[in-house]
Amino acid sequence: MQHSRTCEILTSNTPTMCLPSFLCIGAQKAATSWLFVTLQEHPDIWMPAIKELHYFDYLYVPECRDWAHRHIRKTTKSAILRQLADVRHFSPARIRHLHQLATVDVFSEDWYRRAFDRPEAQGKVTGDITPSYCTLPVEGIEYVHALLGNPRLIYIIRDPLERALSHLRMKAQRRHGKQAANLSENQWRKIAGKTRVAHRGNYRDYIGNWLSVFDREDMLFIPFGMIRNRPLEVMRRVEQHLGIPAFAGYSSADKPAHVTTKVTIPDSVIQPISKELQRQQAFLKEFFDPDFIAQI
Repeated sequence: MQHSRTCEILTSNTPTMCLPSFLCIGAQKAATSWLFVTLQEHPDIWMPAIKELHYFDYLYVPECRDWAHRHIRKTTKSAILRQLADVRHFSPARIRHLHQLATVDVFSEDWYRRAFDRPEAQGKVTGDITPSYCTLPVEGIEYVHALLGNPRLIYIIRDPLERALSHLRMKAQRRHGKQAANLSENQWRKIAGKTRVAHRGNYRDYIGNWLSVFDREDMLFIPFGMIRNRPLEVMRRVEQHLGIPAFAGYSSADKPAHVTTKVTIPDSVIQPISKELQRQQAFLKEFFDPDFIAQI
């Protein structure tokens, strides 16, 4: 069954109908950057130059508003610098487009539409990979449905505790750099207390919220471990879900997009996080079959 929806121009006098036909909604620290990098190589896929547009969570998850504008400015600046360095493919129009994404009516519905309204997106399957979309309340998910119809949804599932600890290490390294390897127990506790590391792994509530609006067949669940062990098989599943042909030219499928140094976290910090996540572990075992659980 063909599920893909491509960007199309209706007539010469009408704007492009170019909104994403798929979303990757999570989870954070579960290889969503890998998926972004890998899918960009597929000739039938187009995504904005910046990963994580944060449109829907900005509107419906108040805590995101504290940093979302800063994220957009930072990521568009990086994309502009990459564009300036690419002499062979330099495009003033792309520079203008990126500048407008960072400055004009940011997080309005028109802004979101403009993010996908690009000539190079025409005829392609378009997507938005923003892992914090998994945290949307039902009201926000209903807006996704109203705006996008029935997009294909992708949700990468990582073991709740391993995901949380990777998140914690990332926060420690962003704040302390190489000194993260030498943090005291109290410093780790302070970071854990501020980052709500268990929050993004609340699969029980998040999956329930999304499936209260969308059908199960709309969502592809991917076990995180399969990406590490059988990445091309993952891409075949993604391609089938998006309704696009299999592509043989992936060059980055076997390479992680980001690597977090595995610094040691004190057991006294891990134990309360593990206890908090027991409910999530139990939910996953009820919701998925044993083979899926063995691969998360």
